[in-house]
Amino acid sequence: RYNKNRVKQLGCQRCCAEWLIRCAAIFRVSGSSEFVSSKRQLLQLLEPFEIEEVDCSDSCISTPGLDHFQGVNTIKTLRLSYCSWINDDSLYKVAFHLKDCLKAIEIVDCGSISGAGLLYLQNMTKLREIVIRDLPTVMPGERIIVIDSLKTKFDKTCKITYPLERWLNSNENAIFNTELYVDTLLSKNHRENSNSQLAFDGSCNPTKAHGTAKACLFPPLTFCNGHGEALSMKNLSLTDASETADDLSLSAVASDAVELPHCLNSCPVGMANISIRKMYEQNPKMYEQYIRKQEPRPGEDRPPSAHFITPQQALKFCQNSLVPYEEREIVKYKKIYYVGEDAQKCSTLDSLNNYGNDDANGFYRIVKADHIAYRYEVIRLLGRGSFGQVIKAFDHRKRTFVALKIIRNQQPFHRQVCSEVNILSLLCRMDEENKSNTVRMIDHFTFRNHKCITFELLSISLYDVLRLSKYRGINLKVVRRFAFDILQCLDFLKRYGIIHCDLKPENIVLRQSDRTGVRVIDFGSSCVKGSRLYSYIQSRFYRAPEVILGCIYSTPIDMWSFGCILVELFTGNPLFPGVDETDQMALIIEMLGVPPPKLINGRRGSIFFDPDGLPKYCRNMNSSHKSKERGPPGSRSLRDVLKRCDNGDFIDFVSKCLALDPEERMTPKAALKHSWIRTKQSSSPSQQRKATVEPSDPKPSTDQSNVTKFTDRRRNNNNNGQENADILLPIPSGQQRCANGIAKNNNLITFRENGIGNVLAESAAGPASGRLKLPFL
Repeated sequence: RYNKNRVKQLGCQRCCAEWLIRCAAIFRVSGSSEFVSSKRQLLQLLEPFEIEEVDCSDSCISTPGLDHFQGVNTIKTLRLSYCSWINDDSLYKVAFHLKDCLKAIEIVDCGSISGAGLLYLQNMTKLREIVIRDLPTVMPGERIIVIDSLKTKFDKTCKITYPLERWLNSNENAIFNTELYVDTLLSKNHRENSNSQLAFDGSCNPTKAHGTAKACLFPPLTFCNGHGEALSMKNLSLTDASETADDLSLSAVASDAVELPHCLNSCPVGMANISIRKMYEQNPKMYEQYIRKQEPRPGEDRPPSAHFITPQQALKFCQNSLVPYEEREIVKYKKIYYVGEDAQKCSTLDSLNNYGNDDANGFYRIVKADHIAYRYEVIRLLGRGSFGQVIKAFDHRKRTFVALKIIRNQQPFHRQVCSEVNILSLLCRMDEENKSNTVRMIDHFTFRNHKCITFELLSISLYDVLRLSKYRGINLKVVRRFAFDILQCLDFLKRYGIIHCDLKPENIVLRQSDRTGVRVIDFGSSCVKGSRLYSYIQSRFYRAPEVILGCIYSTPIDMWSFGCILVELFTGNPLFPGVDETDQMALIIEMLGVPPPKLINGRRGSIFFDPDGLPKYCRNMNSSHKSKERGPPGSRSLRDVLKRCDNGDFIDFVSKCLALDPEERMTPKAALKHSWIRTKQSSSPSQQRKATVEPSDPKPSTDQSNVTKFTDRRRNNNNNGQENADILLPIPSGQQRCANGIAKNNNLITFRENGIGNVLAESAAGPASGRLKLPFL
């Protein structure tokens, strides 16, 4: 195994050489033509030396040891032949450590390597030659996919030798080794272009060691009878295996169309993303790392490296995966990336309930592994609400995960989503640098009468953060950092006259699970100043008094919600948890007093106030059968709620956000200049320092996403969140800490800030009451 301390003492070249010798591999150093195969030869080497060529044939190297390649940036040739312990993860490490130096690689008869693992070779940008032979676990359909992927990645800069080996005829016991360059099946241009490199490298006997004889052992005659002609191949020479080859007519086929062998027609060929998905099924962790490396960096305009087929090819090669409805539907799409071959589909030709795609309420039927628009693969359901559903999906075109919002198939929701798309498009145009902390819309389209929007996939919401802390609240320092990002968003929205109208903890999500940066999501209720305004907006706990009283509202209503959110993040409980609107107004008046007359005279003011301007709840405490008895106006202060907070700047900040008069309410721009935000203790709040993560289990836990959580919002100290006990994670006590000050638990992490182990989430009671843990995603 890789030993960092030994590498520091001896150097990466020396440690790599020792590891190769221990594993029975051989290597050649720069400036020498002899291979080093023993410890005696290694001791005779003059240091410093540089390993240039490595031959791991018949060795016992395995995945953990491949970390010895780290820092050895001189290896140009690598042979992996008959290595029993090499698998897909091994190729990932090879591609990761040698991507900037390796120029040639040979992979022969490594039985644990699949087509998904071979796709890691795409990351090795310096490769000029690839030789791959005798891989029994790579299926025929995957072989074409892999070679096509590599050819697309390297274009003509790399010579690729990849035979279609081990043709197995079910009527015979023999396994025939057909050495054939795959491009002869895929491209007429390669057959006709004299400059094409057709490579046939192999042996008549697939059990022999790799040799230098140029050969092509053809399959039995019955293999080609299905098409009445032999395959057309160039530049081939035959070995002594003429008794098989003599049975074939080797006349070149001049026709334009090249038929695929009939054994491949039954395989899911053509769908170039099948191996990508299988990689996810076999090893999700390695796959996530692979996808992250494939994704373009912020600001990088990289064309999608995806594969697709035409509808005609899909109908030919994937007919068994399509239901009758899809056979008619698929011709409307120009490019097919994914067909959902493993899904239990429910589409029918009966027009009832949108041809079986919807339920009785207009919700789209979510089927795992099914496709959306022949491009997105359904991974799982993330959330469901009155508007529709949000799923986690995999975009086979861009090869990345997305959050896909599927709107209900009803006309009112269609009109509402048009407004949301317009606002999201405006946000993208006005924020090209992506600094506004608003969720990014990737695309929008219509699929089977459902409006769909794709978003970047984010982490958990602030409500989930509170839930994971069992509603004990978050450390004020972290609240300040959250507040800074939210204020940047609100300032951006105000600048362009956009009112969010539904700001709450569920709609503020972490960008990543181990960072404090957040984004604001869900613009489904948003509107632009001057356009049509809705009367029923904002969640009740965060509803501004001017909205409750039916007055004209604007961007200050978002600042009211923002103030309520800050208190809830610190205390763990909503500031105004009214059971209905009457009780909500009573809670506001109890703490902040009677609103100004211009609000009382609003369209709905008579519901809550009598003609004298006195709150009705003061005269009739039982005006709402659900309401608790509330105190007189101003009888409860904000300091009573924040009694454990000794930061006067924070209390002043919240009180200015909760001014009853919207004209006197603090604006986002003024809030960014407030002393609580600009204090020295919160220097550079926009810098999102990566947390130190020490999970005890390397496997990632189930992730959350940027969707509204439709859970019961009753939060009191009695239930302690037990209504969601199945998803709550235990929080260790203050004594359960590691030597470095980081609390540990299975599948859990703790934020660590500034390198000194400051806890980012503690209860309002103090540091000894517990630490906030987030799932390691």
